[in-house]
Amino acid sequence: MELSHWFYGLADCHGVESFVHDIDDMSKEIFMTVDDDKVVRSQQFAMCLRAQANAQRHAVVYRAAIPQTKIADIEALIKDGKYVDALNSIKEHASEIMLGTYGTTKAAAEKNWRMIPNPDLDPHHY
Repeated sequence: MELSHWFYGLADCHGVESFVHDIDDMSKEIFMTVDDDKVVRSQQFAMCLRAQANAQRHAVVYRAAIPQTKIADIEALIKDGKYVDALNSIKEHASEIMLGTYGTTKAAAEKNWRMIPNPDLDPHHY
């Protein structure tokens, strides 16, 4: 079995907006201070609020276990502005995906996740 690393971020109909390395819960206990953990949780909470504010773009907060061999490829796609391809790669290669449900339901988050990426879903996209 290949080693995976956790990443979280915000994604919507235009692709992946953020791809932030997260550490597993055991490592958090060992390496992160309480203040460090509060900063990460605050960032994740802010992403949930941004997802709510961008409901028309079917925004979702995700947490995904990405195989180590695919991380650089996804980061390169993001760097090159290929956000749709990056999200498709996350969805294709993640061994596990969790979706944020703060301010929404699990069913709604899962429905949005299935629908994205698709820029045509954005009513303001030209």
